[in-house]
Amino acid sequence: MRVKIKNSLILLCASVVLISCGGRKKAMVNYFGIWDLVSAYETSVIGFNATIEFRGEDRVFGNSGCNNYSGTYSLNEENRTLSFGPLMSTKMGCEEAKSNCQRLFFRALKNTANYLPKKEGIYLLDSDRKILAFIKKR
Repeated sequence: MRVKIKNSLILLCASVVLISCGGRKKAMVNYFGIWDLVSAYETSVIGFNATIEFRGEDRVFGNSGCNNYSGTYSLNEENRTLSFGPLMSTKMGCEEAKSNCQRLFFRALKNTANYLPKKEGIYLLDSDRKILAFIKKR
């Protein structure tokens, strides 16, 4: 009888831990997927096909409109903080307009401090103003 109670308590504790950990990850899943860049520093970049994709707990991938890139991110949902670690990208040459878009994009990711989820998408913010607006791909 004591063994059954002890095993039941261990199972209950393990279940509580797994459920609470699973709940936190489930909330982050809302950001998983590919997002299209709409603007950078209040400049429209529609048509440049820049994207960002959040995968797992800390990986980010995408296309800057010219080159593919990948790296890490850190997201805290309680404080709505978001930062990106070092990003690496391919080094393809591209036309001037796409190069300018890429520069804006990477500068914005580097300066991201917070995010603001909205019905239409997610806004990445620095300490002063909106930096990037993404809308989830359909």
